[in-house]
Amino acid sequence: CRNRGIDAAAGQWVLFADADDYFLPGLYEKISPYFDSEYDMVIFAPTSADMETGAPSDRHKKHVQRIQAYLKDPSRKNYLGLCRTTTIWSKLIRRQVIADKKIYCSTSLHGNDFVCSQKLFYYCGKKKVTDEAIYCVTQSGSSLTTKKSSTSFQNSVRERTKGCEFNQAHYSREDLRYIDLSGGEALLNGIKKHIRPGEILWGARYFAAHGVNIVPYRLRSPAGIREFIKNGHLI
Repeated sequence: CRNRGIDAAAGQWVLFADADDYFLPGLYEKISPYFDSEYDMVIFAPTSADMETGAPSDRHKKHVQRIQAYLKDPSRKNYLGLCRTTTIWSKLIRRQVIADKKIYCSTSLHGNDFVCSQKLFYYCGKKKVTDEAIYCVTQSGSSLTTKKSSTSFQNSVRERTKGCEFNQAHYSREDLRYIDLSGGEALLNGIKKHIRPGEILWGARYFAAHGVNIVPYRLRSPAGIREFIKNGHLI
């Protein structure tokens, strides 16, 4: 569906949305100031909510924390840390970049925007990062991201590997340490969804065979371990 939208798009800008998410009120007023700008990508902050209860969720927290870290300190490290937001929603993207580089999403049922997100971040030149919120990502027990499935796990492993391989081919070793995408998150998600140990082992071997780190660099220091224990996730 995303790829059909890309082919049908005729305007200057593209906004992507997942089927079960929604844009927040005031969207146009927040994005229109950038219509005549020189930016190729504007990264906005998302919010999140439980689809069934309407209560606030925590799915957006890591994304917002990365944005806040960059706004506080726009270093190369924090800039490349934005790559860890491996989704394409909550971003205003110049359509010409998509057309020139022929960027499409994978047709995999799971993780299909992982590679696309990495390509867009790399090929989009001038970027604007803002903590203004335009998008709400929802959480539901029936969504594709929460369902247990061997197929979903395997797809996630393969798509994450493709995205990491793209980065390996386009960034320096130092930059890859800053990006710090690893296979560990996919393996941990598989464990949380009670994927069989044999399949988790397959995923670990698949990552290792393709040169994808299992343990992120951020977890290889006492500070990173403390952050993980405190937040329950890594920024």
